[in-house]
Amino acid sequence: MMLKTRQMLFILICLFFMGESLAQSNKDSESEVQRFLETTEKIKLTNHPQFLKNLSVLDEKANYFPNNQRCFYQYLKSYQILYAGQFDVAKKKIIGLLNGCKDTNVYIRLNGTLANISAISGDYTQAVARLDDILPLINTTEDPQLKHHIYQAAFIVYRLVNQAELSIKFSELMMNENPPKQLLCKAQVNKSLSIFKIKGRDESDEEIKHIIDLCKKSKQTLYAQILLIYWLSEKMQDTDSLLIYQQLLEKLKSNEYSIEGTHFKNVIGIKNSLMAQLYDKLNQSELAKTYAKLVIEGSITIGETVQKIKALDVLVNYYQKQDNYKKANEYLIEKIASEKKYNTDEQAKFMAFQTVKHNSLADTYKIKSLSQENKLLQLKNKLAEKSKKNQQLLNILYGSMVFFFVIFAYRLIKQQRKFKRLSEYDHMTMVFNRKGIKEYMEYLLPYAAKKNEVVAYIIFDLDFFKRVNDVYGHVVGDWVIKQSIEVCKELINEKATFARLGGEEFSIVIRDSSVDEAVAFSDQCRKAISDINTLDGSKHDFEVSASFGITTSKISGYDYTKLMTHADNALYYSKENGRNRITIFHPYTVKQ
Repeated sequence: MMLKTRQMLFILICLFFMGESLAQSNKDSESEVQRFLETTEKIKLTNHPQFLKNLSVLDEKANYFPNNQRCFYQYLKSYQILYAGQFDVAKKKIIGLLNGCKDTNVYIRLNGTLANISAISGDYTQAVARLDDILPLINTTEDPQLKHHIYQAAFIVYRLVNQAELSIKFSELMMNENPPKQLLCKAQVNKSLSIFKIKGRDESDEEIKHIIDLCKKSKQTLYAQILLIYWLSEKMQDTDSLLIYQQLLEKLKSNEYSIEGTHFKNVIGIKNSLMAQLYDKLNQSELAKTYAKLVIEGSITIGETVQKIKALDVLVNYYQKQDNYKKANEYLIEKIASEKKYNTDEQAKFMAFQTVKHNSLADTYKIKSLSQENKLLQLKNKLAEKSKKNQQLLNILYGSMVFFFVIFAYRLIKQQRKFKRLSEYDHMTMVFNRKGIKEYMEYLLPYAAKKNEVVAYIIFDLDFFKRVNDVYGHVVGDWVIKQSIEVCKELINEKATFARLGGEEFSIVIRDSSVDEAVAFSDQCRKAISDINTLDGSKHDFEVSASFGITTSKISGYDYTKLMTHADNALYYSKENGRNRITIFHPYTVKQ
């Protein structure tokens, strides 16, 4: 009996130590996997082939990972999708992961990446909102790596939504943390790119070269090439010297292989656009056209960008030099459409920041570099408790606060003016405004004159519109304005371009047209406006009609001022002779 008891005790002790050994083995295995995951993360932007090989190794074992490591692995897989330029697919994948990945380590990485992807793909409200989710964690996490992830997400997102000053401050926060060289490279590159956006601020060539050298030494080739491209682009904008253009081109060509090797489509697109512009300035038209078309092809996945607009401009110049005005006009129209989308996108960035972030920035998190106002208020409270001996310091404080608010207001006004200048479109009807149509005509009329094509210019005005506003209110009036232009646009005339000149007055430009075609299209618009069902749309029953005035370049010449004046005179004649009618300008029947 004693022997059996001892045997049982021995077996239990063996089992206990075997269990301890297995548990330790599992812990060692998990630690090894974690190190491999983190190593793979570090090379995701620096060594793409090895990154893919590491993912292949992880693919075989992913099903056996605990939840937090499986989430980390899936986070890395999202980068594989990003490399292919499939931003929407990557976004959906990460949003799905967030529901099941609550580990702080992975949660910060996922949200930071999602914020960056959203900013790149144009979902700016989502980008700023996701960033807001992780910014408060700066004050709660002790892990320096996680803080660096948050800083990096912040300075990238703020740069992409045109908040350059905030982007610079977060870059400096990262730099002040004495990060590893590869993170220092990213922070310094981002700071330089943000400085490029701020007029009056600049960095020397030596500083830029130093940062590029740092990135290359830390194997951050992608960031080195991004900074190089933007730096060369800035230098191109600041000169008109053919010699310097040639030097910039040679520098870009010597790095072309490395840039292509990054496999990032948007970076390659920026490079191709810059090559096209430089070849265009050096009058090497065929090469300029080749690189510009590469940009257009690449824009299918990366959307409307400054680079695409500049490439389209190169193509317009190319075909104009070839006297192929039909092709030049096609690219001109595409360029104008891209500018419209881009400008709308720029405004969306501003509105996203204002809506999600601006009003709660100081209350959401406390970072010394971003909370100058909060710092001043805290100092004020402390000083208020002291004796009158500190009155002078208190006065300085008030002066500092006034200075801060003046600077803040100045920057806000400056930014608002910038977006106002950018906008050439009426945002109620989403057609050209007066400025936009004027610039469009300045492009179109010379081309049409050289090709001897007739341009029709039409002005129409809603009849008795003031009565609509007075009786039914401005909300209904706005609805009528939008509906009127909408029903005309639905008629589908690929040669027609619409504009809102102001109030209830609109213009229509029809390329390669005639008086008869202009009259026919105007009559279609007039009938469509008369057929608007106001009861269904506005809950009020009233009639809408419009009067039209028409001229063409054959009647008024290829001068925009004359076209507009003559069409306006014809419109006035329609108003004076019964309204809801069309008048063609004629110098003998319509008073000039």
